[in-house]
Amino acid sequence: MTNAQVEQYINEVKRTILEAQKELAEVKIIRENDPTEFSHLMQQLQQLNEELDHYLVNATNEQQADLREAQKYLQYTQELMERGI
Repeated sequence: MTNAQVEQYINEVKRTILEAQKELAEVKIIRENDPTEFSHLMQQLQQLNEELDHYLVNATNEQQADLREAQKYLQYTQELMERGI
């Protein structure tokens, strides 16, 4: 596993988390949920979380530390989204 692959994956995790947090904030503020966007982001978070195992198996120790940090934020964001509004 190359550093570029891990970095690309972590950047995708960060981007998805930011989108999910933005969507959750908008839902809380205006109470007009777009269920398709919300559901789409939940699916993306779940997919990223499932892909994480593949990355962890093939990663160096240093990469694993970064990936575990990304995993922590993924799971935290999923919990926030599930608790929702």
